[in-house]
Amino acid sequence: MIEILLYIFVTMVCVFLALALLVFGILIAPIKYSLNASKNGKTEVVARVSWLLKIARYTYELRDGMEKSEFYVLFFRLDKPPRWWRRIKRRAHRMLQGNSKGNPKENPKGNSKTTHEAKKKTPVKKSAPPPKTDETLFDQLLEAYSGLTDGQGKIIMKHAVSLIGSLLKILKPRCFDVSGVIGTGCPFNTAMVLGLYESLAGMFDIRKNVRFAGDFNCDDFFIKYNADVRGKASILRITYPIVRFALHRSVREWLLKLWKDD
Repeated sequence: MIEILLYIFVTMVCVFLALALLVFGILIAPIKYSLNASKNGKTEVVARVSWLLKIARYTYELRDGMEKSEFYVLFFRLDKPPRWWRRIKRRAHRMLQGNSKGNPKENPKGNSKTTHEAKKKTPVKKSAPPPKTDETLFDQLLEAYSGLTDGQGKIIMKHAVSLIGSLLKILKPRCFDVSGVIGTGCPFNTAMVLGLYESLAGMFDIRKNVRFAGDFNCDDFFIKYNADVRGKASILRITYPIVRFALHRSVREWLLKLWKDD
């Protein structure tokens, strides 16, 4: 009896450790992203996001003005129904069309009584639908923020700025290379833009990764570039600052108020 209990206990411990390792591996598995963009007359963009050894992956492409997006989990495409489901829908639609064509008419021409009664019926007036509000989530947040006091608003804004800074630091690309040529149609304005670029590049130390030259002979605004951006971040690192922001007392009260008003 003791051996059976010991065996059950060891099995439960092993299962618990396996589940804990699985959850921990999912949380620390990096979300990898890449962006390739270029403009040389036409704009082309290829963006990819993958997670957990590409088990879940999303791809967005813009080529020749045509957009294409795909979202896969393993071998299943989730942004578009599979072929077998589309076949079933087509067959069901054909069957419904065939049944509607085969049914006899409800009011044949010889039955004048039913047609006379149908003419006497007055059409039912439909009530006008309620007016649609164009209020977005951002408008609701602004409305809830305006109802706060100055002290609460400053505290929430401070923590929001800290959250944005933390997310930008976490999602900062580890490898990026941008090069291009820009012209404004006016040599003086082009020189001003390049001077602004040089000052920002020196401030953030990105001269090696971001390189722009000027076209002083163009007659109109002109830009040509090639960009390659790559990076990664884990779910645990992304969710930690968001949870920390939401659990703050002032933010929590604001979110609860927004939830109750909705």
